[in-house]
Amino acid sequence: MDRTESVGEPAGEAAEDGGVHLSTAVHHARRGRDLLADHREREAVEAYRRALPYAERAVVDGLGPHTDLVEFHSYVHDMLGLLHLRQSELPQAQEHFTRALDLTCSVTPLGPRVARHLNHLGSVAQAEGDLTEALRRYREALGQATVSDAPSESVASYTSNIGTVLFASGEYDEALRLFRRALEIDERTDPGAAATDLSLIAGVLVERGDLDRARENYERALAIHRAADPDSPETARDLLNVGYVQRLSGDLEGALRHYLAALTIDRAQSEESMETATDLNNISFVHKERGDAASALEYAEAAVAVSLRRAPLSPRTATHLVNLGTVHVDLGQADQARHAFERALAIDRAAAPRSLETARDLNNLAFLASHDDDLTTAEGHWTEALLIFQATVPDSQHTAVTHTNLGTVAHRRNRRAEAAAHFRTALETDRRVLPDGEPTVVDLVNLAVLHEEDGDLDTAVRLFTEAVDIAERLRLRAGPPQARDDRFARDHQLFRNLVHALMQRGSPEDVVQAFSVAERTRVRGLADLVARGAVLRAEADRGAEQGLRALLAEEEDLQRSLLAVHRGLREAEAETGSHVGPRDEGRRRPVLDERGAAPRPGPQTLLGRRHALQERLERLRLRMCEEFPQYAALSGLDHRTLAETRQAVDAGTTLLVHHVGVARSVLWAVRHDGHVVVRVPLGEARLRELVDRALAGCRAGTPPGGDDHRAAADLARALLDPVAGWIPPGQRIIVIPEGPLLHLPWEILPLRDGLLADGHVVSYAPSATVLGALRSSPARPDGGWSRPFAGFGVTGSRAADGPADAGSPLPGSREVELIAGDHGPGAVALTGTEVDREAVRRWSAGAAVVHFATHGVLDDTEPMFSGLLLGGPTARKAPDADGGPAEPPTGADSDAAGVLDVADDDVMRVYEMFGLGLDAEVVVCSGCETALGRMHAGEGLLGMSRALFHAGARCLVVSLWPVPDTPTRRLMRAFHRHLRHGDSPAVALGAAKRQVRRSHPQVYGSPWTWAAFVVVGAGDAITARSGESRDAADTAS
Repeated sequence: MDRTESVGEPAGEAAEDGGVHLSTAVHHARRGRDLLADHREREAVEAYRRALPYAERAVVDGLGPHTDLVEFHSYVHDMLGLLHLRQSELPQAQEHFTRALDLTCSVTPLGPRVARHLNHLGSVAQAEGDLTEALRRYREALGQATVSDAPSESVASYTSNIGTVLFASGEYDEALRLFRRALEIDERTDPGAAATDLSLIAGVLVERGDLDRARENYERALAIHRAADPDSPETARDLLNVGYVQRLSGDLEGALRHYLAALTIDRAQSEESMETATDLNNISFVHKERGDAASALEYAEAAVAVSLRRAPLSPRTATHLVNLGTVHVDLGQADQARHAFERALAIDRAAAPRSLETARDLNNLAFLASHDDDLTTAEGHWTEALLIFQATVPDSQHTAVTHTNLGTVAHRRNRRAEAAAHFRTALETDRRVLPDGEPTVVDLVNLAVLHEEDGDLDTAVRLFTEAVDIAERLRLRAGPPQARDDRFARDHQLFRNLVHALMQRGSPEDVVQAFSVAERTRVRGLADLVARGAVLRAEADRGAEQGLRALLAEEEDLQRSLLAVHRGLREAEAETGSHVGPRDEGRRRPVLDERGAAPRPGPQTLLGRRHALQERLERLRLRMCEEFPQYAALSGLDHRTLAETRQAVDAGTTLLVHHVGVARSVLWAVRHDGHVVVRVPLGEARLRELVDRALAGCRAGTPPGGDDHRAAADLARALLDPVAGWIPPGQRIIVIPEGPLLHLPWEILPLRDGLLADGHVVSYAPSATVLGALRSSPARPDGGWSRPFAGFGVTGSRAADGPADAGSPLPGSREVELIAGDHGPGAVALTGTEVDREAVRRWSAGAAVVHFATHGVLDDTEPMFSGLLLGGPTARKAPDADGGPAEPPTGADSDAAGVLDVADDDVMRVYEMFGLGLDAEVVVCSGCETALGRMHAGEGLLGMSRALFHAGARCLVVSLWPVPDTPTRRLMRAFHRHLRHGDSPAVALGAAKRQVRRSHPQVYGSPWTWAAFVVVGAGDAITARSGESRDAADTAS
């Protein structure tokens, strides 16, 4: 952060009698000054350009003092140089500053003006990465100022700039001394300059690990600059600095808010400046640390593109290349990462071979070598980096990171004592510098693993527990719900490690604690959403929080615009046969140190639109958190302990709670009178294989074969037989599955002389915590609903963007009409084109039972765009890619305005379901695969279930695979008859399955036709509404 000086007013007295050329030049220069004060820098450049030829002609005219005319000519060049420098147009800046220096030296070889020009040339050299030339120019400027009795603020500026070069070269003590000397001067003369000095001092404090004092200095600087001009480049830099310290401290939401505020200011100045590139780079950091590698890559690539165009040899460009490389590492793209790291190292070594930036680059290249098992190269790079760090910032986080990396090499080479020493040194530093930061988590885990391997389980459990507690605090500070989900996905394995260590130690207390930790790993995001949904509904009942609802509606509109772009990209992929945009090839977590008929739009245009919309969506969510802190402050539900879970289980129910590990798993069977724990010798991969084999026939629509039966028997031996004594005949079972077990309908598993479904009612829950919250959700008394049933059925073929096999007819109209007739007066059945999103919103609200007889549309890449097929699109115009309403396409240029005729299509998307005002005892989705979604670590399946629970559903009936229409209709009618009589959803579905299997054994002889449908949520709640008797057998459909 070098300091350029402001330049004096345009010529005044000379303009009075200097002729028309000088008068015209002064007019344009004053116009440029006013535009600059209004932050209209591009227009200011044009004004000074117009002044330049007139100023030159005025010198030739000679109508006035020659020295004054030359100095005015020099002033215009100087201002143009400053403006080009601000916009990172370095060759133009160099040209104007050099010309200004030549002009001034022609009339005044020594003096403050010469010093100013030399200082500005130093700024250009520093921006280009030529630190040697920058230091020479700054020292020349200070020398000129000293001998010419220059103003004290100029001396402070040149002193500070020398410090910035020394800081970039790793000479921190001398740099700090110079910054403090400048501050002493500026505090007496120039508050704005003093603010810059405070930021420079804070930068040194950050490198030394004193984050509290660094943030204090940055915030003091921000207050000064913001009071002077809230839209100035200086204010933007201070925002960036405060955000940087917040990011280091784990406050990702605060960091992103400050980074986006800086980006707004800098973009208003120039889209193509190094300042804008730096903002983009820092926003990329936040997305990376949240675990959103795709967004991180988009911002990092944008930052590097601008940097390479503006200053290809600048250390800032190297920093942006480093960040791009680390994102490529997260995406598993080692070759791209190596290319970025090597380019950064070449830049930094040329500029300052012993700088922190050079050491950082060595660290990153060492990581790639380590990943390729080239431990000799890795250790060599890390050792060289450590020597640089120890010579400049021995107690910094940079040094700690390198100790961590050297410890991993020592561990892999079985030098355990050396590894432990490196890890302890890193932990000592990180605990002091970043006590609640991710580096501290990494250090704790590394040491815990060593102690676990050595059999010291007490120490391992203590260290894992400390790491888990920090990780949870980081999750809560990550920001909006999606950011929390991504953040937790990164740390999910850490919780699994703690469960494994506790179960290894194996005391009764450890088993109890392991249950609590395992419960904390399940559906954290869903727990947050259930809590937030309850708050939102309560506020709505009181007529409050309309402002928040308006923002939520705006969020839905932006999601709709993103859907338009998403489908455009999908179409481009289908046409080209290649993937458009970033692809996650399996994330790794290195310990890296990084800084500080009309034609459709093409893929790159669409990617640009998606990036802009995602940024707007991020800003909106941050605004929601800022304007409604009571909503943002919700930390989700208090997670149930084993004792609390037992208390909530009634005498006729057993909970089967699973924790799936890498090599082995744990099963708790929990009843009101006790619990038993089983160590299952099957890990995630083996369980997935068995589940896939057991369901092969069901997924293919064929009777199960011998291999299907063998796999189901293997699963039963591992998961049911050890707890058979805890599930006597007739006992209700609630399964809390995890990982691959989320896809398994337990009813098909063999138990005793038949299947589990023969003698037990089985339902499922996301977690014990969420189950408790859904059960405690206040239900309306009998008759309190607006209508007993609301059904939505669609007849026809899938024609939009669903999967290729979703084109079969779905006679859902007949299904909901028959069921509505069974429910009697007040029941509503909408079919065909009546089923649009407005009808769904209106009639589902206040219904006791909501039933969707329609196809599910699954989008594995963007779960928020999954949904349910409607009878037709809502009659309104598609939004443009900027999120606002758009006019219909008119002519060949229609797509230039962003219109894609796909936004309001015939699918009710997951993001829209969040806004449904449900109060339903049960929501039935009888279409294909409505239980499925993308697997997300710590969250399970991301799909419509999350949205429907948030919207107010107490339980769901969903399907795990496609089922023929006639068997589905018969099963659903039987289910609703039992439900109407007063059975709970779980009892009703279980009874319906047994009933149709008895009445139509040929149709339901295979699990394919009856086992796909499962009850998820509070399916054991009973709300009687009718005294009718149930039919003993199903009637013919």
